[in-house]
Amino acid sequence: MITISDLDYTLLDSSRFKKECLAPFFDMTARAWEDQYEQNFKKPRINYSPRKQLERLSLSDDEITDRLAELKKYLNQEFNRFLFPRVEETLDYLKAKSEKLILASFGDLEWQRLKVDCMRVNQQTATQYFDQIILEDKDKAGNEAIRSLKGREVLLINDKYNESQELLKTFGESARLYLVKGPYSDGEQGAHDDLSEIKKFLEPEFIKEHKPFRRVA
Repeated sequence: MITISDLDYTLLDSSRFKKECLAPFFDMTARAWEDQYEQNFKKPRINYSPRKQLERLSLSDDEITDRLAELKKYLNQEFNRFLFPRVEETLDYLKAKSEKLILASFGDLEWQRLKVDCMRVNQQTATQYFDQIILEDKDKAGNEAIRSLKGREVLLINDKYNESQELLKTFGESARLYLVKGPYSDGEQGAHDDLSEIKKFLEPEFIKEHKPFRRVA
């Protein structure tokens, strides 16, 4: 089995991360930050990054570089505080069960790389811990590394329902989905509150009873 896990809203508590990290970094309330994010990034479908947000403040290149260095220094110390509970324990379990453990994340490449670089799993960097890291800024299902897994037995852990359906089509009938509940899970009743049910989800009897996992299980 190959396990592919998303980062935002799946391993990372992105709601709390925005509220307690990004909003204060920009000297904004959580509500004000969300409002500008909605207006400047979500509605026009622009991948978010702190660099793009800083550029909207008409700062000089040197000022932007300094602010991003401040953010990186903070995240190097604090990023893991925003991971969901039991993430490291669950990833250890999945790593032991999987032929390959992949972290796949969609978004602005510079921003996703910064988060991945600041992430630690049991004292290891993400690059050291995961067998492969896939970053994509256009379409995960169209990513060459993702498409190369077609026909393999894949466990997909993701919070985005629509994206997951496209990925399942790419992988084929041997793929299974563990959907984490969040703002992009589209209210699917089978979505899980967190990662705590992963072990049950992978038990042979549960798999036998619930096959195929084409949507949500």
